[in-house]
Amino acid sequence: MALVASRIVDMQAKVGNLNINGKWTGMKINLRKTVIMKWNVNPGIKIQLEGSDIEEVEKSVYATVTTTGGEGQDISVRPGKAQTVFCNLKDIWRNSQLSINTKFRIFRSSVLAVLLYGCETWRMVKSDELKLNVFLHKCLR
Repeated sequence: MALVASRIVDMQAKVGNLNINGKWTGMKINLRKTVIMKWNVNPGIKIQLEGSDIEEVEKSVYATVTTTGGEGQDISVRPGKAQTVFCNLKDIWRNSQLSINTKFRIFRSSVLAVLLYGCETWRMVKSDELKLNVFLHKCLR
């Protein structure tokens, strides 16, 4: 129980520090857009910002990460989204005026960015790595 309480205190301190440092640089945390997702912590204990409770969620909006995992769903969806970007750039890939170097830089900045969005939260297993590698090799061919 002491470990859980210290995690909540740490989260509260981090949110407070983020708010203070943000204000110092001219930024303000929007409470309507800010949410918190907690793993292995009592959901009854609320994190507050300037006296208001921050909403807790079970699933992230920006990447398919949930309190029970769910990153496998996101890894499965990402190649499809990146494929859409790749296909939208077909005129660039077929342009003989552009060098391979330029095309590769465009690929990294657009397609790869979409493919790997949110990858910091993924728990990679061999099959997921294989899916991503298959997509990459397919595009680079």
